[in-house]
Formats: sequence, C-alpha cells, structure tokens
Amino acid sequence: MELGVKSLSDLLKLENFMLFLFGISFFGLVIIFVYALVLPHSWYDKASILGVSIFIAIATFLSGLFLGFIFGIPRTTETQNIEPGKTPEKPTEIPMYLENKNRLYTENSNLERISDWLTTGIVTIALVSLKQVPEALQQFSGYVGPALNATTAGGAASTSGGIYGTFILICYSIDGFLIGYLGTRRRAAVDFGKGIFEEEEIIESIKTLLNPAASKEEKEDVKRDIRRFLRIPPVSPKQQENNSDSEPPENPSTKQKDET
Repeated sequence: MELGVKSLSDLLKLENFMLFLFGISFFGLVIIFVYALVLPHSWYDKASILGVSIFIAIATFLSGLFLGFIFGIPRTTETQNIEPGKTPEKPTEIPMYLENKNRLYTENSNLERISDWLTTGIVTIALVSLKQVPEALQQFSGYVGPALNATTAGGAASTSGGIYGTFILICYSIDGFLIGYLGTRRRAAVDFGKGIFEEEEIIESIKTLLNPAASKEEKEDVKRDIRRFLRIPPVSPKQQENNSDSEPPENPSTKQKDET
C-alpha cells in the first residue's frame, strides 16, 4: 500500500496543503458570519440566516468528506504464497503454517469492495447526469434562497441568498472532498497496515522461539518484545531466578544421546 508520499519533503508539502484547505474552511466561516451581520434584518433573522448557513456548510463539508474517504481508501496488496519447507521431523522444528510465509488470516476487504462499487456508481451517475448539474444547482438555489434571503436598497427581495447558498455548497463540498481524500491517503494506509505488520512481527517472533538454532539471548529478546507488545509487565530478576530453579535439571544421558 502506497501513500503517495516518497520523501519527507513530499510529506511536509501534503501537510501544508491540508492546513491550507482547513484555512479555506475557516475563512468560509468568517464570510458566513460577515454575511449574516451585514444584512438589514433583525437580530432574530440574522441568527436564523447564520444557523442555516452553518448547517449547509456542515452538511456539504461532511458529504464531501465522506466521498473523499470513499475515493481515497487504499487497496491492500495480496501476498504471494511461498512453497512450504520440509515436513518437520521433530516437535522442536518450525511448524508448516509458520514455515509458509502466508499470514494466519487475510484482511477484510469488504470496505475496499464497497469503495470500488460506490466509486464506480458515483462516477457513472456523475457522467450521465453531467448536463443536469446547472439545473440542479438552480433548484438548490431556489430552495435555500428564501432561508438566506436578502433585500435590495429599496426593500425588494434579492437573489443573492440563493447565490450565496450555492457558493457554500460548491466551496465546502470541494474542500471536504479534498480533505477527506488526502487525509485518507495519508492516514488510512498506515493504520490499515499496522495490523498486518504486527501480525508478521508476531509470526517472526514465534519462529525465532521455535528455532533450535536461535541463541538464548535472541529468545530472551523475542520474549521481551512479545511482553512489551502484549503489555505484560516485565519479569523481575528474582522471578527469573525462581523460574530457572523450578526447571528440572537436564538428564546427562539424554544430552549424550542427542550429541551422538
């Protein structure tokens, strides 16, 4: 899974661009407040217009954020199977399921499939209905215009409310989409890959513990890492001495037999 970030400079550019997008959202809120305050209405009407404007901004921003998340979900790469080793002859040898490089379980790709289906459907509908976009924006302007109504100098109704609502719709939907897409590409691949990485680390640790050729120091390091991963308190030196004392002594005849 690639993040689209190949160097630290690219990462900093991405972070700066996302900060710029959040700055646009904040600047849009400032415009919303200024628009509500300059209208020649009562404070009750100004509060109503301000609330409707904020609701439209939040709704369109979250819609764009969701679409950006759907379009930005990374796709996992399937691991290739490696031929397993020989059948273990002794119980101390590495089991087949660990000798094989396959993971113990595969990722749940339902979210990826849903993302593909929704992406295909949304793009298809958008291309088919592209000619109807101006009409849909005009209808939206007519719906929200009365709630964001403004008046001219002579007291007549103005069309600026509908234009203002359409401006909020376009700006916050695009801004939310970019933030959702870039944020998903930036974080989701890392978070999705943590479970896979941790699982592979556990498998490698178990293989080290079961490997008779591994030294005692390596096994102790692996045990320490597993305890740290599972958040198990470390074993004190006194407990280690008790565990070593409780272990039965090795039979010399058995050791000599193994050497022969």
